[in-house]
Amino acid sequence: MQNYIFYIELIGIVAFAISGALEGIKNRMDFLGVVILGIVTATGGGVIRDLILGINPPLSFRSGLNIYISIITSVIVFVVALFNDKVNKRTVHKVFEDALVYTDAVGLGVFTVTGMQIAYSVSYEYSAILYIFVGLISGVGGGVIRDLLTDNVPYIMDRHVYASASIAGGFVFHQLQWQTIIHDVISIPVCIIIIVIIRVFAYKKKWNLPKATRIID
Repeated sequence: MQNYIFYIELIGIVAFAISGALEGIKNRMDFLGVVILGIVTATGGGVIRDLILGINPPLSFRSGLNIYISIITSVIVFVVALFNDKVNKRTVHKVFEDALVYTDAVGLGVFTVTGMQIAYSVSYEYSAILYIFVGLISGVGGGVIRDLLTDNVPYIMDRHVYASASIAGGFVFHQLQWQTIIHDVISIPVCIIIIVIIRVFAYKKKWNLPKATRIID
């Protein structure tokens, strides 16, 4: 089961590294900036998760594998973008926007669920709030750091049902954990898919949570 979680998390690392690198390229960062943004996006949430759970040093720094994969992924994205300049700006913007959303959705789903799974491995005696919160911070932490470094309002606070998708999937996963009627081999991908579907569907339909727009000066 540990190997299964490991391989699932690798998918999230690659997905988040791609989204971070793409955001760096979109913001006209240089090679080092793109790589750094890919690393922090892919590993930031996991590091925050481990610090909350008292896992020290954080898992990403123990073997360094997640960081190495983030670097390799970011370099590949940079090189592909570097030699792919025969498209107009509108196409680039659309392709980047879609790629960012889809890779970000996959990373969000993977890290929400694997983050909760790591919390369960520490103890099953905590409240549901802790497990869902740890899943949430695992899923959105790297993206928040990415957005702050690029001077953008974090997705979690602004658009297209982002954190809400993580919370919804985390709640379902927690219920399945306690019911113990479905094995993790099934429940993990099912909950990841739920989060991805909510996130992508909200993006396609331009769904947002209500905002307080009637502000009186």
